[in-house]
Amino acid sequence: MNHDEAVLVVDDDDDCRDSLQELLERDGHFALSASSAAEAMSLIAAHQPLCVILDLGMPEVGGAELAQRIRSTYGDGIVLIVLTGSVETSDQDEAERSGVDCVLHKPLDVDRLRSILPRVTPLLERLDSGVAVSPRLDTLMGASGCAPAHRAVADVSLR
Repeated sequence: MNHDEAVLVVDDDDDCRDSLQELLERDGHFALSASSAAEAMSLIAAHQPLCVILDLGMPEVGGAELAQRIRSTYGDGIVLIVLTGSVETSDQDEAERSGVDCVLHKPLDVDRLRSILPRVTPLLERLDSGVAVSPRLDTLMGASGCAPAHRAVADVSLR
C-alpha cells in the first residue's frame, strides 16, 4: 500500500463508506474515510490524497459544495469523483458545475471505478510536469464511462 497515493472516501452513510473503503484497501489503495465535509477537509490537509470519492447527497454540506471547497483550496491537485444515487439531471449538472472530474451512479459499478483509479497518478504527474491543459476529460474518462464534467485536464492518453 502506498501512503503517498491515498484515496479518501466521503459519505455520510456508514455502510456505503465502510464498504467502499474496504474495497479500495483490498485493491491495494491506502484508503481513508470521512463522514462529513469538515472531517474530509481535515483529512485532505493531513494526507493530501490523490483522489477523493464523495457522495453527492450528504446533509449539511453536500458533495457539490465540498467539491467546490476542495477545488478552491487545492486546485486541480486532487481528482474528484462524485457518487450519486440520484437520476435527476439537475443533480448531475450541479455535480459537474462543482468542478468534479467524474460522476458515477449508485449502485456503484466497481469495475468502472477500478478502471478510473489507475489513471489518477499518471494524470496528476503530467499536470505537475506542465503538460498543456485542455477542456477535455476524455483522458480520464476514456472507456470508463464517466459522465463528462467541465474541468480542464491534461490532453494526453492514459490508456
